Amino acid sequence: MDVGSRKQLFIDNKFIEKQEGIILCMNPPVKAGTALVPETPWEKGGIACTSIISKDSESWMCYHSSFKVEKSLGQFMNVNANVEDKTATVMCLAVSKDGVAWQRKHAGRFIILGSKDNNIVLPESIGTVFVDPHKTDGFSYWFFGQMRENPWWDGAKGTTCTWSPMEGSLHLARSRDGLSWERVPGHALPFLCDTQNQVFFDTRLNKYVFYTRGWEFPNQAGDYGRVVCRGETDQLLKFPWPFQANPARKTGPRGLYGTVNTELPIVMRCDKEDPPVTDLYNPCVHQYSEAADVYVAFPSQYRHYDAKFNSHGRDKRGQADDKGNDGPLDIACAVSRDGVKWNRFRQPYVRLDQIGAVDGGALYMATGMIIKDHEIWQYYTAISATHGNISQNNSVIIRLVQRLDGFVSADAGPQGGELTTPVIKFRGNRLQLNIDCGAMGEAWVEILDKDGNSIKGYAMDDAVSVDRNGVAQEVWWKKGPDVSSLSGKPVRMRIKMRSSKLYSFMFTPAECSGND
Repeated sequence: MDVGSRKQLFIDNKFIEKQEGIILCMNPPVKAGTALVPETPWEKGGIACTSIISKDSESWMCYHSSFKVEKSLGQFMNVNANVEDKTATVMCLAVSKDGVAWQRKHAGRFIILGSKDNNIVLPESIGTVFVDPHKTDGFSYWFFGQMRENPWWDGAKGTTCTWSPMEGSLHLARSRDGLSWERVPGHALPFLCDTQNQVFFDTRLNKYVFYTRGWEFPNQAGDYGRVVCRGETDQLLKFPWPFQANPARKTGPRGLYGTVNTELPIVMRCDKEDPPVTDLYNPCVHQYSEAADVYVAFPSQYRHYDAKFNSHGRDKRGQADDKGNDGPLDIACAVSRDGVKWNRFRQPYVRLDQIGAVDGGALYMATGMIIKDHEIWQYYTAISATHGNISQNNSVIIRLVQRLDGFVSADAGPQGGELTTPVIKFRGNRLQLNIDCGAMGEAWVEILDKDGNSIKGYAMDDAVSVDRNGVAQEVWWKKGPDVSSLSGKPVRMRIKMRSSKLYSFMFTPAECSGND
């Protein structure tokens, strides 16, 4: 494998051909405090962070909030006008210079609750936002999700999200500045897919890839279940995006389908290792910016309360949900080399807090990351209630801190362990490790030829140990750190460790290296 001068992560066994005493370990992030709480009248129904994007020198948080509207507006939202009140969902903006303190962005776009003094940029829209590196048609910022007709935005006329089984679709909207949006006519996909669908440009494939919510019939419990589907398109504006039509399925009056079933490939689903009636959805997929062949996802894991499977359930506490759509959710971590085949770790990436805590019921990760000072910052929506009672509880948005490259590590305990890589070729004259040895651990690197023989000057006896904790620790041997004589040649690495967590390695030019 030609690794060039690119960073390589130990998310799987790709760089472990042989090992002894090494375990691949998923590493949860640290909860680092509340980023945003509901404060305004249009947030009384709760808030939910969906996307984090970078704009100029700021970070922008796209989040959804909800509020009650009066009966007379029902006719604009394709709902029964006799309904006493209706919850409207709007997309809002908050901005931050440091990723810690967030302020609502005054948009002045729509008269909501009698005033333009608000941060609402897309009324009655729920989805995710991404930055298009190609600036298709001159637009950098794109929204992908569902929209509903409403009295505030003319651009929503003709949209389809009535929650009717065959009257939903996924739309695109676009913006040059992130504040003023226009809807792209037509339907990106003619399916009703609910929340947290996403699209981004995959630099490895040179295509736009999209992930949507689907439904599998039957799932591992013989019931329906939420799953993650995936597709690709060469052009954002060539509608509809590719899917495999099922001639046996009927469409609605506008040629739309209901939920996705067999029309797109399923790439994430629950299996027999999960409890019965468990869903996997809201995938939150990222092509990791530090390594192009690494994809990470943070789907929600939803365990339903269901008397059929003798669940402990809310009904045992006299708090039954008559709709049968209740239960706790946490956030998982899954990794992939292609965005199609995924390995999901079974322990939670973000764990529920204690019952009654602000994040004790349901958790949802947002797309997007902030990489700053050798850390990754992520944001998630925390709700104290379980799924069936989400709308009755305020939610908050919490910041997470993860180590750079820190999602998964190759770990050795106090007893020690070692791994040997497959044959690789690199370019550069220094080797760096992102490794945490703590106070009691160390690591040594031996470089072998393609046949597994020690190379003079780089044998294990020549190795100078790496210790402590750094994201770019330079590797040395007795004669120094220079590996330029091996650049471009087929070699292997044998890495011996004790009490250490190894996250990534990278060969670099000397001017890019340095101890950390």
